[in-house]
Parts: sequence; structure tokens; C-alpha cells
Amino acid sequence: MYLTIPVLVLLVDLSFEKEYLSWKLLTTKVVFGQAVQLRCHLPKQNCCHNYTRSWRGGPDYTLLTLNEKSSNYTKYIEYLDTESRTSVLTIKSFSESEVDIIYQCSYGFSSYEAILQLTRHRYEFHPTESVPVSLSFNGTHMYAKISLEKVFPKPQCYGNTNEKDITKESLKVISKRNGIFYKSMIDFNYMIDPQHCFGLVTITCTVGTSRITIAEQNTSCRKNGSTFHGKHLAQRDSVASNSHDEESNIVGKVLIVLCFHFFNGL
Repeated sequence: MYLTIPVLVLLVDLSFEKEYLSWKLLTTKVVFGQAVQLRCHLPKQNCCHNYTRSWRGGPDYTLLTLNEKSSNYTKYIEYLDTESRTSVLTIKSFSESEVDIIYQCSYGFSSYEAILQLTRHRYEFHPTESVPVSLSFNGTHMYAKISLEKVFPKPQCYGNTNEKDITKESLKVISKRNGIFYKSMIDFNYMIDPQHCFGLVTITCTVGTSRITIAEQNTSCRKNGSTFHGKHLAQRDSVASNSHDEESNIVGKVLIVLCFHFFNGL
């Protein structure tokens, strides 16, 4: 009986400490290739220099920082905010190998670990391809086939010419899984109306909360060839009409001369 009481008290104390130690993702929008921050809330009691602080994690689950000292300053930095009782871990150049793995925040004998999960609403992987690209033009169509080898989440893409939405008639996007990301193929084919100028044609994609211009072509308006063709026809018709009038005048004059000679012969 006497042995069970201190054991129970010890368990209550440990759970009390763990209740106040936890970390959360501080960065509101995680973009791969940029910096990401995790914030660990330390216990209210005995904070904040009485015990050793540390962060563990990464692809190999190793010690990242220890009391603001880093195992790799070009990659990991820890900052202690005593006023808010938080330890903030900054991960520079966040990569795909650093997601969906465990990170641990420790303070003294207490620790908290959780998986940094890839979710649709908070993570973005922007295309690494050089964009915007140029569109091809063959006189009647503007077209392009664009491949985004790695992107997250699935891009929502739109086509526009000036202020007109041409997505439905000209744009098709197919996205397939590529590891934890997606590979997206964009097929653009737009038939140009020869009766109108079309000006600026753009393809934009929304990746998470970011809007990215994928293609952009500022095509100057072209004159309608059929209009000039009609003018040429009108000119030819006018010339033909003038020639017909001249021939009629000549015939009339010949008839008058013949009639004059005929009556003189009588």
C-alpha cells in the first residue's frame, strides 16, 4: 500500500507537465523551399532557463538544436521567447524529406512529439519550371502543352483572353500522383475568331492560395484579310463597269457613222 502511493503521485506529476508541453506549426502557409517554423509551448512552472531545451527530428530523427545551439546553423535555428514561454524552431529551405515525419520538443524531463503532416490547406509546392512560357500560334489557333512535374496541391487552371474566360473551350488539365505531390499536364488549344482582335492570352493556375501565371502571350490584333479581299473585288467590279461603258460608247459611235453613210448613199 505504501509503495503504490508515491508511484501514483509521480504519474500525476508527469502528466501535469506533459499537459503544458506541446508544439504546433507556426507558419500559416508552408511553401516548399522556404522557411518553416514550429512553436513549442513550455510549461508554466520553472520556465524558462532551469532545464535543457532541445528539438529532434528531420529525415534521420537526430538532435537539431540544444539550448539555441544548432547541429547545422544553415538549416536549423532555435529561438527562446521567455515572455510567451515558447521555443521556436526555424527549418530553412523546407524540403519534401522533412514532411510526414516526427518532430520532438523537449524541456527537462518532459517531451512532446508529433508528425508534421502534409495537408491540402497549409502546404504548397510551386512549379520549379520556368514560367510563364510562350504560346504557339499558327494563324487560326493558339496552343501549348505544358508539364508541371511536381506541384501540390492539385492546380486549378484558367484560360483568359483579355477579360473573356476561355477555360471551358480551350483548357484541359490532368493531374496524377507523383509521390506525395502531383504531376500536372496542361493542354491548351484556342481557336481564334478572325472577326475580332484577341490581344492578351493568359493561362493562370491557383496552387493552394497562390496564383501563378503559367503562360502569357500578348498578340497584337491582325487586320481581317477578307476585308481587303472585298475591297479588291469592288475595285475590279468598278473597273469592269467602266470598261463596259467605254465599249458601249464606241459601239454607239460606230452605229451613228454607219447610219450617216447609209443615208448619204440614198
